[in-house]
Amino acid sequence: MDKRKNNGGHSTKALNPNDKRLASKTDRQEVYELLNPFTKAAIKQHKKAIEEGERWAIELFYKYQFGMPTQALDITTKTEQPLFPDVPANNSDK
Repeated sequence: MDKRKNNGGHSTKALNPNDKRLASKTDRQEVYELLNPFTKAAIKQHKKAIEEGERWAIELFYKYQFGMPTQALDITTKTEQPLFPDVPANNSDK
């Protein structure tokens, strides 16, 4: 008998009813068709905001144009820690 169903693990199914993975292709197409007429106007407004020096518009442009920079994390410890703390220092087999 196959017991893979008892393994647990992470579920990939959407639990939130507002999750976009639950929307059908026709639902997404309807939303696209409703918003499509506003695309040119939105781009014009965004261009105007960039030309006026609006910080939010400039940041948004650069985030979508070039992507977010990767964050460097400093992972240093202040004290020396042994690699294997459970293994005694003297490993003699008797």
